[in-house]
Amino acid sequence: MQRALVWGGLVTSLVAITISVYAVGWTRSDSSTRSGLPGVPADVGVAIADLEERISKLEGTRDLATARASESIVERTRSRDDSASEHETRELQSRIEEIAARMSELEDVETMAAMVRSGEERLVRRERDAARLEVLDRSRLPGERLDALNRLDKPVRQDDEVLEAMCEIAMDTSLDGKVRTRAIESLWGFHDEGVKRDMLHILDVDGDPGVRGAALFSLYSHAKDPVVLDTIRTVADYDRHPGVQRNAVTLLSKLEWSENSGGDGGK
Repeated sequence: MQRALVWGGLVTSLVAITISVYAVGWTRSDSSTRSGLPGVPADVGVAIADLEERISKLEGTRDLATARASESIVERTRSRDDSASEHETRELQSRIEEIAARMSELEDVETMAAMVRSGEERLVRRERDAARLEVLDRSRLPGERLDALNRLDKPVRQDDEVLEAMCEIAMDTSLDGKVRTRAIESLWGFHDEGVKRDMLHILDVDGDPGVRGAALFSLYSHAKDPVVLDTIRTVADYDRHPGVQRNAVTLLSKLEWSENSGGDGGK
């Protein structure tokens, strides 16, 4: 029910405004607009039924009894029977007051929920910005920068500066091969020209078979490029590292299967 209250904020605000409008209409209406109930505007019953319907939907409490009660109010306020009692008028006024109180509660819940959401969003932004700065901070150890990268979602990882930072780590032959491989794996799936260029370079000249294998698989996203596809085929035909050659054969098979099945591999 709380979820319904939270996401029903816009509805509750509109309903609260409706209550205010009808409250003003009730106090200011002249005799030509009144219904059979003394002192009650002709259409206020319809408004009450509508508000109760909206509250019930928000709370998930709509039932047959509530529906019949609302229908009864509508019929009585539409009636032009001058014999309508003061008791009915007081009953109607009491119902309006109950609805107004409930709507006030709903608005309070929505206000608190909005504050919580706003605070959470600010916290997420601060954490994201801090992680991004750690990724770009060259004074940090490469492993620390990669750990910070894991705290970023994909849209932020596509940032040009973030991609460039990961390529720098991947290209740095003074680093441990496992660290470089982690950096390359973080680049998989990104259709970036700079990434493609650096991965082709690693595959061409690097001496670490693990790093070269990771670079090979990173090129899967660029396989529609004739240069990339020719490179993969060349590696599959012959390569100085047998493991990398086997990976190239596997990658070619995957690309052929994707193309034959109408997949989007290599886009």
